[in-house]
Amino acid sequence: MLWVGLTGCMGCGKSTVGDYYKSLGYPVISADEVVKNLYKEKEVLLEIIKAFDLDPGLKSKDLINLLSKTVFKDKEKLSILESILHPKVKERVIELRKNLKTKVAFYDVPLLFEKNMERSFDYIITVGSSKEIQKERIKKRNKKWSEAEIDDRIKNQLSIEYKRVNSDFYISNDSSLDDLKIKSKKVLDRLLGI
Repeated sequence: MLWVGLTGCMGCGKSTVGDYYKSLGYPVISADEVVKNLYKEKEVLLEIIKAFDLDPGLKSKDLINLLSKTVFKDKEKLSILESILHPKVKERVIELRKNLKTKVAFYDVPLLFEKNMERSFDYIITVGSSKEIQKERIKKRNKKWSEAEIDDRIKNQLSIEYKRVNSDFYISNDSSLDDLKIKSKKVLDRLLGI
């Protein structure tokens, strides 16, 4: 089975490509979904609450909102959160991957390059767009975020250019959804032909 990393910067459309591949019957494991599920586990929440000295009565949703406002402004706090979550994410993905039986499977992982995961994959696809379109999409999706919050999150990721140059395939997402699907299918067909 080919294990393919699917990455890009926030708001560039990698999850849309992942959803498209899923609709064609290919397995796509999402790092973001794995993290969301971890936040539902009591032991994980307690570990985070202890590490950040937070109110133990905080509901999961409030905790996530508080953390996201804090960690993207403070690299040290982000590092603490990642040290709790990333090993758990890695374990879950290994478990999920064991059950896959297709020719190609994808792992939608935003921080693939930031966390030096390149060697974990047979191939890497980066989905990218212009900075203007990226910010426009983020604003549309997260109406409550300020310009500063958006910039903080973008700054925590490597540039799309870096990711493009270091990937096996690059899908530009500056046009329509139909165009994105056509480009994504071409990449899939190439992978299936390997």
